Amino acid sequence: MPSRLLVSQQLGPTAARASMRMLRQSPAIVEGLAEDLGRYPFSAAGGLVTGLPVYFALENQTMPTYFAVRRGRHVPLVVHEQAHQWFGDSVAIERWRDIWLNEGAATFMEHRWTETHGGPDAAQWLQDEYDARGPGSRFWQMRIADPGHDGIFATPVYLRGGMAFQALRNRIGEDDFWLLLQTWLREHEGGNAATEDFEALAAEVSGESLDGFFDAWLHTGERPARTADNGLA
Repeated sequence: MPSRLLVSQQLGPTAARASMRMLRQSPAIVEGLAEDLGRYPFSAAGGLVTGLPVYFALENQTMPTYFAVRRGRHVPLVVHEQAHQWFGDSVAIERWRDIWLNEGAATFMEHRWTETHGGPDAAQWLQDEYDARGPGSRFWQMRIADPGHDGIFATPVYLRGGMAFQALRNRIGEDDFWLLLQTWLREHEGGNAATEDFEALAAEVSGESLDGFFDAWLHTGERPARTADNGLA
């Protein structure tokens, strides 16, 4: 598969070398993500580091765009943007309110990558993030399945969304969870899908009633109770 890794000529030598070092992780990361998510959905891959003064990355199809770096490997960043090739670029959301499906999945896959490459497992990450925020925290007040037009890129959409994926993994078990993600990506490849579609498929694949789980994690502006039904016990 063709792989293009491009760094802006506007960058100085230090930033150019560090940025290319970051990009060169992309092929291995794409290959690793495919082991969990199924076949890479496009015929080319790669990445581009811009010389523009931006401080965010963007999941452009087959060529994620990154800001320039001067040191470090920035593995979670590359994992996040490459995960979007599946969640967001291959399967697009039906409405902006469904954006947790993209950002939550990409955030979760960062921690999945960490657990498979010598770091803490994603279940521990979920527990740590949950414990760090009490019931009164503003973090829990956003209904991430409908965050409002001012909230679509808010931290809870990414973080609580990612936590919801791991909590669902805890709730329905390893085999059903990965079957769910692979089925979701295969059935909706090249199309659009909504939160309700994901909820219905999760119930179908697992054979469980998950209305209470999704209400707690996606549709309620309060901290999910620490229960097995919510993937937290």
